[in-house]
This record gives sequence, structure tokens and C-alpha cells, in this order.
Amino acid sequence: MYKRLFLLLFCLLSTMGQILAQIPGNGQYRFSVLLAPHELNGTLPITITPPGGTPQAGTITVALGPKGALAGTMTLAPNTYTISGSQKATNSGLSVKLTATGPGGAIKLNGSLKTDGYITGKSAGGKDPLIPKGSVFAIDARAAKALVAKMDIQLSADAKGVVSGGGTARFLGQDETVSLKGKLTKAVVDPRRGTVKKGESCTLTLSSPSISWSGKGSVLEDGFAFAWKAKGGGGTTAGSLLPVKSTDADQGSSAGQIVVADGALDVLYPRSTSMSFEVIDAVLTSYPDEVTAQLNLGTVPASSLVIGGNTITINPLNFADGKNTLTITAKDELGRSMSSSFVFWSGTYSLTVTVVDELGNPVPGADVFAAIGDSPNVVKSGISGGNGAVIFTGLPDRTITLEASTASGLIGTTSVVGTGGSTTVKVIGFKTPSAIANNDFSTGTTAGWEVSPGAATIIAHDEGDTGAGALATPANGAFAVGPDYDMELATLGEGPQLASRTAAVSPGTKALKVRYRFITTEVPGGYFGSKYNDYFAIVLRTQSGGGFAAEANTMNNMGLAAFDAAGRTAWREVTLPVTDTGDVFQVNMLVANVGDGAYDSYLIVDKIEEVKIDLVVTNAERQLLETNRFEIKVDGGAVGSNFKIEISRAGSNTWYPLSTNQIEDNFKQRVAGAFNLRGKVTIEGQEYTTPMRALTVRFPAANDIKGAATCVAAFDASWTSTKASATATQRREEAFWVQLNTNSNKEDYELTTKVFGPWVTNLEGAWVDPGATPADNPAAPAPNATGAVYTVGIFHTHTPTVFRTVGRGVGPSGADGNYANAKGMPIFAYDYVGDASGNSPAGHPLNSAAKVYTAGPTRRATP
Repeated sequence: MYKRLFLLLFCLLSTMGQILAQIPGNGQYRFSVLLAPHELNGTLPITITPPGGTPQAGTITVALGPKGALAGTMTLAPNTYTISGSQKATNSGLSVKLTATGPGGAIKLNGSLKTDGYITGKSAGGKDPLIPKGSVFAIDARAAKALVAKMDIQLSADAKGVVSGGGTARFLGQDETVSLKGKLTKAVVDPRRGTVKKGESCTLTLSSPSISWSGKGSVLEDGFAFAWKAKGGGGTTAGSLLPVKSTDADQGSSAGQIVVADGALDVLYPRSTSMSFEVIDAVLTSYPDEVTAQLNLGTVPASSLVIGGNTITINPLNFADGKNTLTITAKDELGRSMSSSFVFWSGTYSLTVTVVDELGNPVPGADVFAAIGDSPNVVKSGISGGNGAVIFTGLPDRTITLEASTASGLIGTTSVVGTGGSTTVKVIGFKTPSAIANNDFSTGTTAGWEVSPGAATIIAHDEGDTGAGALATPANGAFAVGPDYDMELATLGEGPQLASRTAAVSPGTKALKVRYRFITTEVPGGYFGSKYNDYFAIVLRTQSGGGFAAEANTMNNMGLAAFDAAGRTAWREVTLPVTDTGDVFQVNMLVANVGDGAYDSYLIVDKIEEVKIDLVVTNAERQLLETNRFEIKVDGGAVGSNFKIEISRAGSNTWYPLSTNQIEDNFKQRVAGAFNLRGKVTIEGQEYTTPMRALTVRFPAANDIKGAATCVAAFDASWTSTKASATATQRREEAFWVQLNTNSNKEDYELTTKVFGPWVTNLEGAWVDPGATPADNPAAPAPNATGAVYTVGIFHTHTPTVFRTVGRGVGPSGADGNYANAKGMPIFAYDYVGDASGNSPAGHPLNSAAKVYTAGPTRRATP
């Protein structure tokens, strides 16, 4: 574990670099020395578990001395113990020896650090009932930092290679003076070949009152690579190829990140504040000059930066009005660089927002949200007072989008610059649904819509990028009904323009979708990124279902890449799942010119589409092994994915997967029964389910069975056998069960083993017992099973009368019919056609015409 910790702290060199021909001169070097894998300083959780007892949690607070001494206290309710002891660390491990002195005397707690980050061991000695001998203790050292000494030295070498200099060691929060000595050795060159036989080397020894370090290694272009050993803080560690680079050299990138510690990025800040930032995944440098900050285009004064542990505090942090970009650059304890940038918003302006209803009356108690148009996640909120007003302070001189809503379902939105002083948000509720079918402007008008006077124009739909523009008014003053039209909602000077439609959700609708695009001439006008940040909003909601979907956006927040050179976005959509049980929907649209009345913007509305999905079952009734067609249909311009067709038995809520295709064009019915089918489809991340469709899969009819080639051959063979076995003294009937195998490797009829009736004499009636009805296999197949074997009929023969002295009637007997009805499936009897009276008389010729008769049910009942 400790070698791994060492690798995290010191990057091993992969190459030795280029050896210089001359010994380095004066230089400043910083490097870190690992002395123990954990610095047992501070308060850590401890758990003590007596033999066979219950774990007891407490804390241990210790301070680490320069030579590894540990001292402090341990709290284990209700007792407090005095702690003394030491830690000893090497590359291969960490051991701790502690003595806890309390009411029961002195107790030894000796343990070692495990790979899970806990220091564990057992107690010895002492008579304390809380910590009897053999108790297991565990100190949670996962949060404890590594014990590191930071060397900051200046060295120089004379002509003979003697190294001198000095510096400081930062260790356990203290700076200690470091003495330094060493030797540089020049490279050894092969005089015959002119090549380097042995590179330049350096030996170096550093010492201070608390630590010692020695290294021996090679000289590199920007420093040294040492094999080293160190001692201090109870630690004795060693390693190879430790890079010791000049402070001017690039130490590489740190794995650390700088994050906001005591603030958020989605709030508005005062112009002057104090903020803290934390370094994670690394240990922050303790050298103040290795931490800098840049705010907008200026440098934050060093006097405003405070470093404490892994925290960087900037006080004061003086923001400008509007958007502020703060970049903090720092080094970790190994001299590797890290940098993070943050955006903060600040302002000094106040804005009074008054919420009114459609009659202009103030609306108290409304929830009001004010967001920065450039960064909508930066939001302030408030509740309107008795006069309908709420005051927002600390706003910048940028576009502010405002949204208001009430518990009764009134909503409204608008936008204004932060310097506007005051503005009004009108909230509206659901209107009486319009009976005019004009979701797509096919009437050539805005009939069924409420729009701001003069703001809406009907234009021809253009899927491409030819831009906005009104249609020429026809001579009769009216557009033709039916062609594809759009509504263009345009700004008319500064402020919002509105359009709204309330209508009933038509039956079968699963979702509503508004299709639109935003066009602003601010983009080609060169005002992208400015405070003239035009705004649009689409709000789609349902009344009884309570559904809500919206997009409220500004030019700047969308980003320049969202627009073409003419300021047009691609077509966009807002989709809302709905129920079709008499609900009402409302769509509210707004486009606003912000900051001034120049450079108009447009909201082009293609249509409100009602997304309907259905599962089409071509045949609601099929027979086993007949094919069927299923299709999940998606209407209303939506694009579906993740199609699923599922099946359940009628009356069951257990559904089984049948297909993952939108269309099953040639589905073979392999399982009999009464079923329900449904489809599922994902549209824009939302899964929708079709209405259920009934399906009945029946067993084959008697005529289908006896006409099947396999059955015809088997029936004929059995009749031939029955005739051949008849003699002047005996005869017998034959029988077998008819089964249908629907598995894909068979898909045909099968016959059970033939059984024979008893031999009978001339005057006796023949009969045969086919035995118990064979069970289906499987007995109860799942609705989506790939096949089964079903018993679907009973076959038997009647005997000839050629040798008999008495005749008989032909065809199934009354007993045959009763047997078939009792078994619930058709019975087949092979017999003579007979004479005109329907009899097979005595002496009837053996090979007279014969056929297969049926009796009982037409087919086996559907399960």
C-alpha cells in the first residue's frame, strides 16, 4: 500500500533525460519528502469492541511530534483517557504504540495500518471494563493525510563540485532551517569513442532539527533524479528516482481540482464578498506565491489570498456588474499545476415585479422567479405581496427573465433588463376550450387563438431557411383552407408579445408537441452576447392532468452556434405526455425584444401536434400456425424508438415480451388462448403505451384437421389396416389421438401410438378405448412461448360388414358423439359411405366407398 501511496506523491521518471556537459550552477529547488503514509494529527474516529461485546464508538485526538511521538486524549463515553505513544512508519507499513490511561489504569493499544485505511489492533493490560484485555480497536485513518516534509533549498557548486547552500523544511506546520552538503561529479567520457561512459552525478544530504534526507543520483537537464532515504516524524522511508526539479521547471499537471467550498454558482453575489475554494484529489501547496487568481482582466492582489490547509480564501472578492470570470491557478505539494475557472454573476440594481391577472388586478401570494437570461440557472425567487409586487435586488444590467405562478394554476412570463426599475407579469389561467380545429393554422387564420394585437401573421410553412415573412394577402382577403401554414409571432418594439390557445385533448392522444423556431435579427445585427438579449418562451400544460412542459430561452444562453448567419435556429419541439380522458390543454407563447425596440425577433410556430399511438392487430382472431401482422403506429409527427409489443392472457396483469420491432409482418401464432396485446414506444425520452387490443388464437377446426396431409395419410393407413384385419370370425377397431405441434422445428400434426379394440365375433358390436387424453406439452405455455404440442382430436375406425350376417348404420354412433363432447374436441370416424338408407348391410363389399366422419365439437375450446 505504501509503495502505491509513494507513487501518488512522487511521479517516477520514465526517462533519465539528456545529460548536460556542465554541472548546474546556482539553483532554487523545491521537493517533497514522504515520511509517513498518514499524519496522525487531529481528531479521528475510534471504535473499541470488547470480546463478545458491542462496539463502542468514540474519538481520539492526538498531536504528532517531530520524532513520531503521539500525545492527546481519547473519549469513550463516559470516560476520557490520556494518550501517549508513538508512530513508526516505513515504506512497508505503519505501526502505532499507544498507552491510554483512564479510570481503570493504563491500557496498551498497539496496532498497524491496514489496506482499508484503518489502524487496528488489540488491547493489553488494564482493568477498565470498557476496554478489557483482548478488545479490538479500529482508528479510522482514511481521512488522515500523508506526513510530508517540504524542502525549499538554494544550492550552488564550486569548481571542484562541492555543493553548498541552505533553505527551509516545512514540517508539521513549522519552518525549520535546513543545512545542506553535497558533491557533484562530472560525466566520464570515453576518450577513444567520444561518448559518455557515466553521466554526471550528485550526492546531497539535508538535515534540520526534525528530519534528515540524503540522496544519490544523476544530473538531469532541469534538476536531479535521486535514490533517497529520509527520517522524521517516526517515519523511515526510502525510494528511487525522486525528481528534484528547479522551481523554474515545469513540474507537470496535478490530479487536483479546485472547487467552490462555501458558495454556489447559481446565485447572484454582492459586488464585494468573501469566498473559499477547496482543493480535492491533491494536497495544496503551502507556499503562498504558488497560488494566484485572475478576475476578469485583472489580477487578484496577493494580499487577498489566504491559504489554509487545502483551502484558498479570497477576501475581498470584488466583482464587476454582470458576468465575472474567476480563474484560480495553484500548485500541489509536488509542484504540479492545477487551474479552475468559475463564472459568478453580480449586480446592484433593483427591480420591482408586479404580478397581475388578465383584468390588471394585483395577484398576491404568487411565486416569482427572476433568472439571468444569459445563465438561467442563476435565479432569485420571491413571493408577491398584498399589492402583487415583489422586489429583487442585486440584479445586473442584463436580460432578466421572469416567471410567475399561483397555486390556483395561473402562470405568466416576461423579460426585462435588470436596470428596468419595474415591470409587470400578467398571469393567466385556463380559458374555455376553443371548438375551432386550428392546431396547425390550416384555416389560414389565427382562429381559436388569442394573440397580441398586430403581432401574429400567417405565413407559408418553409421547412428550410428562407426566413420569416408574411404571405401576400389574397385578393379576396382570405387564405385558402388546407395548405401548410405557420404563425409568425413578432416583436413590436420593446416588451413581450403573446399568443395562447386552449383546446380539448382529442381522444387517443398520448402526447402534445409544439414545433417552433426562434429567429432574431440581433444575431446578424452584431448584438449577440450583449444585454439586448431577446427572449422567447413556450409553455404547454394540461388542466386536469397537471402536466407541464416548457422552454424559456434567450439568444445568449442558446449560444451563437444555435443560429445560422440570418439568426435562425433549427426547428425545436416541446412535448408533453397527456391523458385523453376529457383533459384540456393550453399553450402559451411569448417573444420579447429586450433592452430596446430595435432588431425584431420572431417565434415561428409550425403547429401543435397530437401524438397518437396505436397497436394495429390485422386479425383479431386466428388459428394456430396461421400468421398475423402487428404494427405500432405513431402519428402526429413524432419519432419513436425502443418499440415493444407485449402479450398477456385475458384477465391477467402479467405481461410478456413478444417483439422489439415496430412491425411484426408475418408473426406465426403458436400458442392458443384469449390474449391482450399492447405496444410500447419511447418518444423524446418518455415511454408511452398503446391501448390494449384483444386477440384470440383458436385450435384448428375438424375440417382443417381431417384435410391436413399428415392426418389424411394416417387416417387412410388406419382404415386400410382395419379392413385387412377383418376375417369371417373376427374384426377390431383402431384409434389414436391427433395432436398439433406448433414448434418451429415441426409445425405439423402428430399422431399418438395406435391402440386396438378387442377382437369381436360376427354378432358383436366392435369398440375401442383410445386411453386417457394426452396432456398438452407444456401444460400451460406462456403467451409468448415459441411453441407447444396440443391434443386437438380423436380418431378411430369402424369395422367392415363384409363377413357379417347383420348390417349396421354408418358414421359416428351416439356413443362417439357423447365421448367427443365429454373430451371437448372433435372425434373422427372412418367408415363406409353406405347405401341409400345410410347403412352398411351384411356382406357389404370390403372396398366399398368410405370417408372420414366427424362428431362432437367443431374444434377444441379456446383456453
